Amino acid sequence: EPTTVDRLANLFWNRKSRAMLDRILNGKVDYDILHAHNIYGRLSHSLVSVAKKHGLKVVVTLHDMKYVCPHYTALNNNNLCSDCSGGRFYKASINKCHKDSYVASTLISFELYFLYYSGLLSLVDEFISPSKFLIDYYKKSGFPFNINYIPNFLPDMEKPNLKNEEIDKGYYLYVGRLSYEKGVMTLLKAFKKNRRKLIIIGDGPLLNEIKNYIKDSQLGNTVTLTGYLNTEGVHSYIESCSALIVPSEWYENAPITILEALSYGKKILASNIGGIPEMVHENKNGFLFSPSNCNSINEAIEKFELLSSNDQMRMKDYSLSLSNTIFSEKEHYKKIMNLYKKYD
Repeated sequence: EPTTVDRLANLFWNRKSRAMLDRILNGKVDYDILHAHNIYGRLSHSLVSVAKKHGLKVVVTLHDMKYVCPHYTALNNNNLCSDCSGGRFYKASINKCHKDSYVASTLISFELYFLYYSGLLSLVDEFISPSKFLIDYYKKSGFPFNINYIPNFLPDMEKPNLKNEEIDKGYYLYVGRLSYEKGVMTLLKAFKKNRRKLIIIGDGPLLNEIKNYIKDSQLGNTVTLTGYLNTEGVHSYIESCSALIVPSEWYENAPITILEALSYGKKILASNIGGIPEMVHENKNGFLFSPSNCNSINEAIEKFELLSSNDQMRMKDYSLSLSNTIFSEKEHYKKIMNLYKKYD
């Protein structure tokens, strides 16, 4: 079991993970590329160093704002924030962005300064973003490296074999972490007003607060909490919902739950924030609403419920077309292989 000192050291330079990768690369198989996802925090960028030592090219996919925001969420006390842009990472310490602690926030600030001034980020050959939004956000925040746009995808083996008819059991669906930045409390306030049926799938720090709100607001007959479900369980609810609702109040990049809904031809009601509008196109496969605004959520629901059956079918076809083109496994493979082939 690692000590506290070990955990702190691993934030900057994980010797154990570096040694493990070194052993793998010293083996009989020749590797050309290290493709890394979310290696900050635990595995650390020591992996980049050992990969370059063995002559590998390094590709990093960006999933959040981590390389321009020490806390990765671009949130300060649950409000959108850009104080750390331009390399002012010390602002995270001043604002106590991590665990509401000066010490914890100072550590993650130092982590980013270390990555830049050690030259580790300069060793990365290619950065990838699954959304155009994130590329723009990084550029505006002073990120000095080029970023390639390659959208995420849902593997073909996880996509359903659709029947002609659409299953709609008359409920709206939320899937995700139960936390403030996901907008779950705003969603509940909206459904307190509209009294529609809502199913919430997920777990997180707000679980007890959500339970209490449902009880105090007498929403027990219309709002259902399932807790955490595996992929198969989630898909069974997606297949039967009227529409997916994504009420995020932070800069979502490219939510997997939207990809899942698209693969079922579902309509999506979502916050007009981050990379979401690249996946949910107004009046084509859903409707966008203002983040943190329960009235705007209900206006989107009302617009959705006024759709004719022909419009519903049009939106279903559009969702499926996005799933089978821009966000398809085939398209992703083509783009990622074109990137890799630069280093043949």
